[in-house]
Parts: sequence; C-alpha cells; structure tokens
Amino acid sequence: MCNIREKIEASVLRFAERDYKLLVNDANEDSISSKIAQQIEIEFLEWDIDTQYNRFGIGIKTKLIKTSKAKFLEYKQRGITPNFRISIDELYRNPESAPVFPDIIVHRRNEEFNNHLIIEVKKKNNPELFNGWDEWKIQFFMNTLNYRYGAHLILNSGHQYDDLNQYIYQIRIWP
Repeated sequence: MCNIREKIEASVLRFAERDYKLLVNDANEDSISSKIAQQIEIEFLEWDIDTQYNRFGIGIKTKLIKTSKAKFLEYKQRGITPNFRISIDELYRNPESAPVFPDIIVHRRNEEFNNHLIIEVKKKNNPELFNGWDEWKIQFFMNTLNYRYGAHLILNSGHQYDDLNQYIYQIRIWP
C-alpha cells in the first residue's frame, strides 16, 4: 500500500519550492490547489487528477453532495450533523442535494466508483477552516462515492519560510 501522507507531503514540498509565492501572497485556495494538483500527478501517475471536478461517472451527471454548505452550517447550528451515508439513487432524489466541486481528486474519469483520494485544501487563516464542512464532505465522498482515502490539507500562508515544511500546517488522512 502506498503512503498517502508521504505522497501529499512530497507534492506540497515540490509546489512550495516552485510556487511558494502563491502562499506568501495569500492567493486564493483554488489557485493553490490547482498548482498542488500538478505536483500530485507526479505521485499518482496511474490515476487521473482533477481539480474542481463536478462530474460523476459517464456523461453529464453532476457530482452531488447530500446537502449544501449553507444547509450543513444551518444544521450544525441546531446541533445536527447530517448523515453522510446515502445511496446514489437516494442522492439524486434528495431535494437538498447540491452540486459539489472537490478541491483535488485522484480517480479514474468515467468510472463511477474507481475513486482513490479526495483532498480538500484550506489555508490556516481561512475563517471557514474549523466549521466542519470539509471533514464532512471528505467523509461523504468516502462513504457514498467510494473514495479509498480522504485528506484535509491545511497550509500556512501570508509569510515566507526558509524551511518549506513550514508551509504545511497539518495533513489529516482518512481512513
């Protein structure tokens, strides 16, 4: 079995070596994620790597999640955590289902359940970092769309570091 953490760390360090100014300048997370995805391709040559990919399987099926971020946060305020287990048929019938755009996915395009890794990327200074949405979304993808692994990558930004490892604040891996 490959070591997912090591592959993500190696990718982030190559990104930081080449594109650290995106972090220093506190660029948006989409810009950072797309550059990290380019480095992830090196670690997962046998897989397709996509950012903000919103398709499921073959054709034009939109990738959905059981609830929108706004609904998730509303439920959380009421002390409710939506169940992330749902069948695909139920998902497409659920009126609360919402389109979703994962930051980085490692998968096989056009194969509904050949999914390897979902990565959500956040900068440590993002005020939404600790609202639970990214963690719930990762677990949803793992349980509903059969992703084998999930990762929450949190990066330090707004400062230049001599040691590239300091750009990595935290990497949390599931399972």
